[in-house]
Amino acid sequence: MDQEAVRTTEQEQQQASIELQPKLAERFQLWLQAHLREVIGAAVVLLLAIGGVLYWNILQKQRAETAATLLARVVTYYDNGDYERALYGDTAKTIRDEPVRGLVEIVQEYGSTEAGRVAAFYAGSAYLLQGEIAKARPYFERAATAKAPLVLVGAYAGLAACTEEEGKLAEAAQLYERAATIGAPLGIAERYRFFAAYCYERAGNTQKAVQLYRQLLQENEFSDFAGEAKAGLARLGTAVE
Repeated sequence: MDQEAVRTTEQEQQQASIELQPKLAERFQLWLQAHLREVIGAAVVLLLAIGGVLYWNILQKQRAETAATLLARVVTYYDNGDYERALYGDTAKTIRDEPVRGLVEIVQEYGSTEAGRVAAFYAGSAYLLQGEIAKARPYFERAATAKAPLVLVGAYAGLAACTEEEGKLAEAAQLYERAATIGAPLGIAERYRFFAAYCYERAGNTQKAVQLYRQLLQENEFSDFAGEAKAGLARLGTAVE
């Protein structure tokens, strides 16, 4: 093919490409016109979704702050052993024109927040200390969804105590072990390891009880529970290694 023919072919291709471009643009424009509502709708949905997430985060932060404020107002009643007012509030006392709200109400309204889960732990403890095991359990279960390790330790210890009161010693021992595992990095494992061993002992699981008593002594022979652990081994007829 000579050069003239080649140039002619290239010109034809360029012309075809130029003619094709508006056709593609027209096709896209027609498609856009036909689907304009859908495109706008999708954009609006996307913007609403983004806005919804931002609003939700702001709302959750506000709820968490409110729950923490309400908890701070009522926890002094718990510390003073006034469990009734800790649980149900004090209508006779107002702070910023609002009566002190109880732990039960705080959990009901703000239980999905971290402060609400802490309130659940306090509520479960208050019921447990009053001997109301059935009422205490669901609050400890709520507290067991917390993120803070210290709250988790308390929640599992509370569940273990409820289970122990119900006479389910082997199950209680497992819950105490769970509390000990979470509490180990915090330096509060010994108490719950001892409780677990003692529950296993009473449940007749001698092997597991001996294992935990010995573990407690190996980790800290000067622990506050070292004497109790040695006594447990003696009861089980096992020498302290």
